[in-house]
Amino acid sequence: MMSVCVSPGGRTVSASEDAAHRIHVATTGGVFTFERAGADRPWARTGHTLEGHHIGSLVDVPEEGVLFAGAHSGGLFASRDAGKTWDRAMHGISPEHEHVFTLAAFRSGNGIELWAGTQPAALYRSIDLGQTWTELPGVRNVPGTDAWNFPAPPFVAHVKHVAIHPDEPSVVYVCVEQGALLKSTDAGTSWHEVTSYATAEDRWYHDAHRVTISPSDPARLYLTSGEGLYRSNDAGATWTHLTTRHDRVGYPDAFFLDPQDERTIYMAGSGLSPDAWTAGADTSAQAGVLRSGDGGATWTPLHDGFTEPIRGNFEAMSLHRRGDRIALYAGTAVGEVFERADRDAPWTRIAADLPPVSKVGHYKKFYAAAVH
Repeated sequence: MMSVCVSPGGRTVSASEDAAHRIHVATTGGVFTFERAGADRPWARTGHTLEGHHIGSLVDVPEEGVLFAGAHSGGLFASRDAGKTWDRAMHGISPEHEHVFTLAAFRSGNGIELWAGTQPAALYRSIDLGQTWTELPGVRNVPGTDAWNFPAPPFVAHVKHVAIHPDEPSVVYVCVEQGALLKSTDAGTSWHEVTSYATAEDRWYHDAHRVTISPSDPARLYLTSGEGLYRSNDAGATWTHLTTRHDRVGYPDAFFLDPQDERTIYMAGSGLSPDAWTAGADTSAQAGVLRSGDGGATWTPLHDGFTEPIRGNFEAMSLHRRGDRIALYAGTAVGEVFERADRDAPWTRIAADLPPVSKVGHYKKFYAAAVH
């Protein structure tokens, strides 16, 4: 059964011959699982596990039958029965890095490689499906780490995203929030900071959120950040600033290239940076989902099916491809999960009563008192 993972810091793209029949959702109160009997059947909640853990990242390795969950407290967990039961998978990860912020899985000459980024910012790799982990300490040895900082409690930077070149697995990009966009050309042994996108006028210091590498032209990169969206056509040497923090989605995170036409791109996030969000269950971050058909020159909101203003913020989004069709799945900081069953289908709500889907404490902005 094909699964989709919806989490702030995990795998965001999946593919199968059929529609997805299972969704795993990472929340502040554990992992929730939804299943359906067919593409035209309703979703039903079938599981709730890892209660008591704020799960920030999920990554599925379907060919090996393993699902991983990274927690903001409690470390890393692995399931070999589709999320029904879990075991700790922390061998080799330091106790000081039990906040596993992001997870990624890639196929290389070693088979499946797993990567885990933590808070405080550190990076680990596993080549045996998470049985053991090895730290890549070079990430913590680049110049400028003294300037890394996250502007919210506990004011500690984290590794937010890991992206690996589809044809050259020795080329790796890592986003540190806040502090750096790092690049390695030797599979993570050494790193240098890419700074060509940053300017002295930026409000946020080197606030790298997510790197997306074009499958058809891996020299083309897209970077979402606290300053908007950037594109590079030369592997990060130079950048074009496509959108800024003053645009409709000024604080983007989720980003996808349409597999049928890479000039069609999808981007989601909030219209305001989190410091401008205020408490209260009805507060909006002016969240939005946008689509561009011309590589980011112009944008159209994809809000059909949402009640405006959209409540909370889109904290996680995933794209599932089957054949020439795609579906989008989104989780919000007020505990809602939505599905867009095809490119031009409206959004429909799968769940409305979950604990928040949230990167660290973002959800607290939308509750007068932080419960869940």
